[in-house]
Amino acid sequence: MNRILLGFSNNIDHEIFWNQDFFNELILRYKICYEDINKLEEIQSIRDLLILILFCVKNNIGLECHVNNFTTLYEFSSLFEYKITHGGTAIRAGIALNIMNKSCAVYLSSYSQDIVNLLPSKIHYLNCSRYTESYPHIIVQYPENTTFNLSGKKIFSPKAERIIFVNDVINENILIDQNIIDSYFPFKVLLISGLNTIKCDSLINKNLNNLNNIIGKSSGKAFTFYEHAGYHNLRIERLVRDFIFPKVNFFSMNEHEFAGIVESYEFIDNPESLVNSLISLRTRYKFDKILIHTSRWSLLFGNESAKFRNCVQNAINISSARMIFGDCLNFADYSNVRNSLEIENRSLEFSEYFNCIGESDFCCLPSYKITLENPTTIGLGDFFVAGFISSLSEVEYILS
Repeated sequence: MNRILLGFSNNIDHEIFWNQDFFNELILRYKICYEDINKLEEIQSIRDLLILILFCVKNNIGLECHVNNFTTLYEFSSLFEYKITHGGTAIRAGIALNIMNKSCAVYLSSYSQDIVNLLPSKIHYLNCSRYTESYPHIIVQYPENTTFNLSGKKIFSPKAERIIFVNDVINENILIDQNIIDSYFPFKVLLISGLNTIKCDSLINKNLNNLNNIIGKSSGKAFTFYEHAGYHNLRIERLVRDFIFPKVNFFSMNEHEFAGIVESYEFIDNPESLVNSLISLRTRYKFDKILIHTSRWSLLFGNESAKFRNCVQNAINISSARMIFGDCLNFADYSNVRNSLEIENRSLEFSEYFNCIGESDFCCLPSYKITLENPTTIGLGDFFVAGFISSLSEVEYILS
């Protein structure tokens, strides 16, 4: 049985349509100058939101962060044209699995009318939600070569990225229902995600205790896959990380989340630095496998990682297809992507370093060379997870 269960939060996204001229107008309206640009600890106003967007453009990064007041978030969203989509790793991964003709079940934390209207009919849902409202997450996707001139100084971003703004009472109060999970057992793969908005110590401890029971019941029978995220509370992030690392088969994250743990971005272009960071982390956490997905390469490190090469490659394929086709992606596009794209040379050189090592504990694959005026950056990590999980569900043995 190859059943896949995806948890544990979902939401509605408002994906803002980028309008450079209007952003310039807002910067003037709120009297923002170059010296104002920094990473704010708290976001309390529309002006703060604009400053953080400029900070991300200046540093060419993506972020997820909490906004103190939902009204502020709603007022900001209402300034722009936007489209309404599903949000959350679990539900987006479910959509990607549906494109790949894979069946799955998604554990819903929110079940508003907007969500009902968007639900794909072929995905099975475990509805544990007592909420019928929704608190949209606001996503700003800035394009490559975005440029702003402030006080005579230019900020420039060569690469497209996305910023997520959140004030979500529902997902802050998720309580994983072990009985609902048990009702879907046995499954082949369990995705653990969506805990990053929780702020309460007692609540996260209850969830980790429930996860401990679920993982224990799954041991030797199912793969457990955890996808990291931008946590709104660093103390909660450390609690989850310390618990999850030694418990699951796969601990997955993007380059920004990995950089937050190792406190450096040097690894992006330096494979020796990456190896040193990974070995240091394994000594500290005793994890099974760690998966890092970046725009340039993807790497799996841990016991016999080379055996999961097809999982990594499929993850790259579906996320690359998502970047190109966005919400219009279909099975034919996904199937053709590997034959229609070239490997990025710099990415190939990086991954070849690990091939030369010749150890089965490393599997590093390069990204494709994709040149687009308006690539999709929203949901790439979620589709990557889905691609990996899709192939993982076909693996014939289960890790201890």
